[in-house]
Amino acid sequence: MDDLLWHLGKIARLRFWYQVRHRGRWVLLVFIGLNSALSIFFLGLIAWLTSWPLIFPSLGPSVFLIFYTPSRAMSSPRNTLLGHLSAGIIGIVGLKLAHLLGLHTGLTLEGISILALTVGITGIFMSATRILHPPAASTALIASLGMLPGWHALLVLACACGIILIQAIIFHRLAGVSYPLWAPFKEDISPDIKTIDGNVSFFASRKRPSTLADMAEQIVFRGKVD
Repeated sequence: MDDLLWHLGKIARLRFWYQVRHRGRWVLLVFIGLNSALSIFFLGLIAWLTSWPLIFPSLGPSVFLIFYTPSRAMSSPRNTLLGHLSAGIIGIVGLKLAHLLGLHTGLTLEGISILALTVGITGIFMSATRILHPPAASTALIASLGMLPGWHALLVLACACGIILIQAIIFHRLAGVSYPLWAPFKEDISPDIKTIDGNVSFFASRKRPSTLADMAEQIVFRGKVD
């Protein structure tokens, strides 16, 4: 049975990449759109069955990132899960400290300052730890607005991330797209910044694709492969 499933999976992968190469960009667009929609549908269905509030606004960008750039470090399971959890902790701690100090939250000068600080601290933390996941900044904002009611909400957030990542691993494997089980294959280095003789110059990277996933990203982004 295992051999049969392996061979069926291989046929599915070969068919997927044959369609990508010969049918063009629309195959990948359908793959990205369908999987993004399925992720939110699965979350909503499980939330409906369990009455757990699993749908968080910041997970929408995460879903798109995971299926649009699967080979990037910021789309990896580690960065996705730990990014959202750390951002949620920073946001909740910031809000609780504001209440402890008697500061006004919401759309006041003090409240806006709290929002700005939590997002800024989240950016510093992700950059320092290399747990890079841009949508997590939205989670910090949501938490500092009081939309994560207590520490138990982090468990619900972790479950929601887990559901999305399990689906991503399964569907990427079936399509033969390179996607890690946990840690990223390699850390991201900004493709738009290069240092020459100590000076920083900005440019648009156009490196040749080294993996099937890189090739797919070029087809989606540019409509062709270098």
